[in-house]
Amino acid sequence: MQIALGFSGFILTLTGFLAVIVSNINESISGNGAYTLAWGISAIGIAYFGAAIFKYRGGWRFVLGVLLIAIPFAVAGFGYDYHKVHKSDASLLLLGVPFTLLIPGILLFWFGHKRHRDIILGNAKQNGLNAVDNLPQKPQSTLSTPLPTWLVCLLEFFSFTLYSVVLAYRIAKDLVKLGNNKMNPIGYATAVFFPVISLIVFYSLAKNIAETANKQNISFRVTPFWLCFFLILISAATYKLPGFLFPLYFLLISVPWLLLNQQMNALRLSYLEKQAVSHKRFTKTEYGILLFGIPLMAVALYGNQNGYAYYMGEKLALNQYVQGNTPIYRLQIESDNWRKVHLGTLDNDTDLELIAKSLDRWIVVRVSPNHQLSLDSMVTSRREIVSSSWQHYRYTESRSLDSGAKLTPLSLAAYTHGDGLIDSSETIYVATVTTPTTVIEAVGYSPTQSNNEHSLAIKAIVDSLRLVNKDKEKDE
Repeated sequence: MQIALGFSGFILTLTGFLAVIVSNINESISGNGAYTLAWGISAIGIAYFGAAIFKYRGGWRFVLGVLLIAIPFAVAGFGYDYHKVHKSDASLLLLGVPFTLLIPGILLFWFGHKRHRDIILGNAKQNGLNAVDNLPQKPQSTLSTPLPTWLVCLLEFFSFTLYSVVLAYRIAKDLVKLGNNKMNPIGYATAVFFPVISLIVFYSLAKNIAETANKQNISFRVTPFWLCFFLILISAATYKLPGFLFPLYFLLISVPWLLLNQQMNALRLSYLEKQAVSHKRFTKTEYGILLFGIPLMAVALYGNQNGYAYYMGEKLALNQYVQGNTPIYRLQIESDNWRKVHLGTLDNDTDLELIAKSLDRWIVVRVSPNHQLSLDSMVTSRREIVSSSWQHYRYTESRSLDSGAKLTPLSLAAYTHGDGLIDSSETIYVATVTTPTTVIEAVGYSPTQSNNEHSLAIKAIVDSLRLVNKDKEKDE
């Protein structure tokens, strides 16, 4: 059962990640359905694979419960896309129907967890009786008290996996007490900061744990080779994860360290006296990690809203025309990897918002009533806003009558931060059109200088602002 669950979990996780990558690369796959389905498959696979690795004994109830819980979220994207098109009560009802599976799913999951708990408690009682009859020799120095896996998982997650440094130090220190005198705990902890060297350190720790455990007639199902391979595989698989899914990255990259710590805990328990075995509580340092880590994680999640909005946004094809809520203008997409996101993602009072894949390049369009404002006054007002933020900047502007409406001028301006000698890597592009009733302003931001190709692509999109002639559109 455990082998089948682990294998199916691995296949589902790999399939889900590949589906996410393909849906990002292939522009023909649009909508939210493909994303939620891909991540739903990945979530099911991670749950099954994790259950197999940690020897979770929930049985068929756990397997079916996880499936029923994941299905509503996996298909939610298709329901949302359908509702976005039809916008009817029936489509809204259809969106909520799959979530009725949550109730039986949660119940089955709970019964599965109860089964696992009963099995674990029965095994623990039997192992305790056996340990009394055959206690191993106690080492001269006291070992670190085992910290439960779920507590280590919290510390890893909210420390952004920096707690791995503490784990490496504690494991190496205990291995030294058990006779591995060649190990340097401080050196091992420091090496974790370096990507390639950390793999060598991780493998060395796993190998020393396995060798020391063999002397106590303890064997582990996951060998040092597979632990290290698992760490490399997760690092490679999560490399292409979207930025807003960084919490998933930290959870996945922590799994090999959790397994390593679990093996070390088994070794510690074989040396500790039965009376000394207890659930270790947080120390002041660990409370400090949580105290600072939880707010930092919340801030990081808040700061990645644009990433989430981008991947949930509407894909825009090359040379596609796009309009906002007010269909009196249009922009033309002049480069790949742009998406139309929900209003309010970038700023308030916008009519259209676009974000590039890099997330630090964006375009917003504002449409407002014209209270007898001329084009000159609008351009001057924008310059004053830029001047209030940038003390030194270079400014260029051109005007034409190619606005899409007869005798309606169009202003195309560019603001580059700097004094011309030392320029920063910021450029703002503004296209402005004023009509007797309306003012339309498209603003694009690029963190790169004006001669950069990405910056030029933003300029091309902003400069493509045109008023829409509805009669002409019908003819086309």
